[in-house]
Amino acid sequence: MIIVLAILALATNYDDIIPNNSDIETLVFVRDGCSGCEAIKPIVKELQNEDFNILIITNLEEHKRFSVSLVPTTIVIVNGKEARRHVGALSKKEMVAFIEG
Repeated sequence: MIIVLAILALATNYDDIIPNNSDIETLVFVRDGCSGCEAIKPIVKELQNEDFNILIITNLEEHKRFSVSLVPTTIVIVNGKEARRHVGALSKKEMVAFIEG
């Protein structure tokens, strides 16, 4: 199972927001009023309908907690550690390729 979250973050402890039953997670943080974020939201919704479990985080306190400064950013977490990161909007094809590595 792949879990996708929209997040901008630096290295941190992801254990409290990522379920233990997943080997790969994707995190994406977004913010209202961000054109790149608005572009990526429908893509995330499409992927949710295609068996990707996606969580979009808009809470600014969570952004601060994870040292988020630019949105949108997509981060893939493997075994509890950041494996790769992309800053900026992605097309659906790019998002899937990035998530699947």
